[in-house]
Amino acid sequence: MLQNDDNQFECDAKNDNGREPISQHDCEAIDGELRRIARMRAGQDVEEARWLRDAQAHQIWRYLGFSSAFEYLEDVFGYAPRTARERLRVAEELGALDEIEAALRDGKLSYSGARELTRVATPETQGAWLAKARGRTLRGIELLVGRHKKGDLPDDPTSTDIKPRIARFELSPETFALLREAKNVLENELGAFMEDEDFVHAMCRTVIDGRNSVSADEPSRPAHQLAVTICDECHRGWQDAAGVVVEIPPSAIERAECDAQLIGAIDGAATGKRATTTIPLATRRQIWRRDHGRCQVPGCRAARNLDIHHVVHRADGGDHDPKNLVVMCSGHHKLLHDGLLAVKGAAPDLTFTRRGVFLGKSTDAPNRYAAVALSTRARAALTRLGIDRDDARSAIDAITAHVDHDATLELVVREALLYLDHNRST
Repeated sequence: MLQNDDNQFECDAKNDNGREPISQHDCEAIDGELRRIARMRAGQDVEEARWLRDAQAHQIWRYLGFSSAFEYLEDVFGYAPRTARERLRVAEELGALDEIEAALRDGKLSYSGARELTRVATPETQGAWLAKARGRTLRGIELLVGRHKKGDLPDDPTSTDIKPRIARFELSPETFALLREAKNVLENELGAFMEDEDFVHAMCRTVIDGRNSVSADEPSRPAHQLAVTICDECHRGWQDAAGVVVEIPPSAIERAECDAQLIGAIDGAATGKRATTTIPLATRRQIWRRDHGRCQVPGCRAARNLDIHHVVHRADGGDHDPKNLVVMCSGHHKLLHDGLLAVKGAAPDLTFTRRGVFLGKSTDAPNRYAAVALSTRARAALTRLGIDRDDARSAIDAITAHVDHDATLELVVREALLYLDHNRST
């Protein structure tokens, strides 16, 4: 851009998309109006938060004919349940964080920035967080807050927990229909309802590992040919993602070490050595044929997106003995390393346990597996209603002993909502 003697901003190129030059005065006027609106909106956000705290304290929706705060806020603001829940959370937090609320009111902090700071700040630490966040973009604040827990100071050591990412897609009706059908196919193969995380993971694995074999006679190549870098000293790990490096949690590192292709150090001189797999190819073929190229978790029929898992983890001294190896689908492999599934024994005689439910080779295993699947579907339904994942899990766990084994999904969700409502009111 160039500025001429008439106080006009003009483009270097004459064909700058046909835009007319703008005067500095007009440019400053537009900028001033937008910043005025931003300050006004910040003040409204603070005012909204104050009234939301009052509405929450008195649960006014009960007196106005609404069944929940989410239904009421959708009627008033058009908020989706997830947005309404987050607005209520931030409003409650701001009630105790007067400095952050003041910074928001004065336009020194955006609502999105305040939202992120409320995840970690306390009345005692809010000043330090505000000082550290000053001048940062929203992305900068997100990176600052990431992997810190409530009560930490900005310079405290970070935890190893990795914050989930949110991805949103706008799809045409026909593509949306394809997405639902794809999920149905994968669920039928797995034999259970799939959470969004498991569904997207399975789809991505299918695309990336296009040469995965579905034959019982030919094992798939190691799944983790994705670029995963693991630090030998701190054992943190990062995965390359189309030009972006994303830190992955310890459970994902364990899965990668179970069944991976090793290329050695990437910051040293070339060694001339070929990449090697953690499990010898001959052993892979033996395990693949023994397990018929299918996931060995009872009730699972998955024959795609398969890994080979070490029953005794490599970090715990486990080796490549066939009795210590079992074929598992990526979904169950993830559950196992996340601590939600356990396996014991010597292959092929293994016992699987999921959240305390026996999944071994007993006559009632399918019924019990169906009960676990129902609980999973109910938790997913609750989260879609805007319920926090941990709250949903606690509610389902609490009511499991009080519902029949053949209960419907609707009944389980209704009982869970009643349980949560009772806990909030007591």
